[in-house]
Amino acid sequence: MLLINISSIIDFCFNRKLSVFADAPHLIKLVRTHAVDEKGGLVLPRGDGTMALRSRQCFLELLEVTRRELSPCHKLTHFHVDASGQATQRVYLAAQLFSNSVGKAMKMLLPMRQLQSEAILTRGSQ
Repeated sequence: MLLINISSIIDFCFNRKLSVFADAPHLIKLVRTHAVDEKGGLVLPRGDGTMALRSRQCFLELLEVTRRELSPCHKLTHFHVDASGQATQRVYLAAQLFSNSVGKAMKMLLPMRQLQSEAILTRGSQ
């Protein structure tokens, strides 16, 4: 879960407070962009001090497993992962990609992706 405390930030150069307002839809789109970038991903710390990568491959593996008619994450399509241009500005694509149902499906169907699924699942659903 992405936790950001941005009520006020101290600008150390001028020793004054700056007020910053989060644009939640923009933050969700940025996380999606980095998570599905072909040359990138999001690095997730593990409990043992090592790191895991949540990249587009995680979502492509889930799409491959859930291709059948009854899918636990029926809204997830290749468009969520492969969107480009103006389509990347659609907030609903990012919200659906990081939805609770996608996190639960990844946890259930991809046992080797437990850390990635836990990063998607929200604190309130656990």
